[in-house]
Amino acid sequence: MASSTHSTTEDFYITLRYAENIAHGAGFVYNLGERVLGTTTPLYTLILALSAWMHIGPVFLGKLINIAADGGTCFLIGYLPARPEIGLPRAGQFAALLYAFSSTPVSITIGGMETGLVTCTGMAMIAAYSARSTRILYVLGALLFLLRIDGLLLFALLAACLAIQQRRIPWREVVLACLIAAPWILFAMIYFGSPIPTSLTAKVYVYSHALASPRSVTIDAFRTQFSQGVVQATLSLLFVLGVIGIMFKSVWRPNNQPQAALRASLGAPAAWLCIYYLAMYCSTVPPFPWYFLPPWPIYLIVAMLGASLLMKRFPRTLLARLKPIESTAAFAGLLVVGVFGTAHLGHIRSAVAREQLMEDSLRIPIGLWFNQHALPNERILLEPIGYIGYFSRRQVLDMIGLVSPEVFSSYRTPHPLADMVVRFRPEWLCLSPAEIESLRRGSNTLLYSEYVYVRQFNMPGRAPDFLIYHLRRRRP
Repeated sequence: MASSTHSTTEDFYITLRYAENIAHGAGFVYNLGERVLGTTTPLYTLILALSAWMHIGPVFLGKLINIAADGGTCFLIGYLPARPEIGLPRAGQFAALLYAFSSTPVSITIGGMETGLVTCTGMAMIAAYSARSTRILYVLGALLFLLRIDGLLLFALLAACLAIQQRRIPWREVVLACLIAAPWILFAMIYFGSPIPTSLTAKVYVYSHALASPRSVTIDAFRTQFSQGVVQATLSLLFVLGVIGIMFKSVWRPNNQPQAALRASLGAPAAWLCIYYLAMYCSTVPPFPWYFLPPWPIYLIVAMLGASLLMKRFPRTLLARLKPIESTAAFAGLLVVGVFGTAHLGHIRSAVAREQLMEDSLRIPIGLWFNQHALPNERILLEPIGYIGYFSRRQVLDMIGLVSPEVFSSYRTPHPLADMVVRFRPEWLCLSPAEIESLRRGSNTLLYSEYVYVRQFNMPGRAPDFLIYHLRRRRP
């Protein structure tokens, strides 16, 4: 699917531009000469930079790493419930198969972003926590921090729970994790002034001040992920049942799987999942599809534990009748999931191909056009800096501030976009019709007095998607 659709996520090209600038000796920068940490994944960026420096296709390698990581995630999903203290291998097998055929993991992983690698590392850390492997947990926690800083929440929760269970703080492992993370933190402090990515600050600051996602957008995203369709709704009900099974001992019959083992192994990961998704739901930042992925394996595992619990609560006479054919029934169930999952892959491929068509016929051409018509020192003000920024190879003034923190103060004004144009006078504007209207509300004459319309870009058969303006040349 990755080769047939050549799907590549918009945000991946932000990271790739950083990586290629590093490989070419321009520094850890997006815009040349501007030391701004606009990527949330420094370790993955350095891996891509090494690939580019060695003339190994970084796009191919990035996708390959994340596809392999997805395979590792499937293995870990199957491994965790099969551990002796849990003893529910069938739950793991069904959860792994469901993950392999879920739309979110497939579509995100083939896009090249680091999310698949982050998810796999998080699952490996949960497996280490379940096995009480303290050193492995801390090493993976440090690596997860270098892959995505928001992985600190999972690491902190698991490390705290393990310290409470073992009644000690593993100081050697703490020092080891700090030694792994320290070189990057020291470099980031010296080079950028802070190890906290500007992109993270931008999303929190900008969306909370002026671009808060409408509640309807968030609700629709969560509905699509958890309740739109029979499969999603069933999984959500089973997840709730699984959480009940983990938290409340009374739902387990005597001589069945001990609830204490489930709570010890999956209580903290399930709590992290709930905190993670609740924060997403309450946030003003739009819930992009890849945000759902890191906790998704735990969601499926808990849902399948709920299904297992439901089976255990059946009347004993029915269980006795099913016992002789239990293995056959399980195999048949896995086969059914596999058949329907394989058919579902075709729908995923069609959806991914439609999304990629917009990039191929709209944003890539815009980027290539700017590469031909904009001078190297001219800045382009725009919001979608991934494809257009990468293919233009030109200086970008990022409207959201992911790589341009200087725009933050504009969001304290009544008309942020107009304030950016007045303050920075970018040589080029690449704006959607809605952004043009916003600019006119801020200053009805600014656009016509300072800029000249150049051209528009649109998908075939659609109204203009982007309009291009150029700063009027001053007479000497």
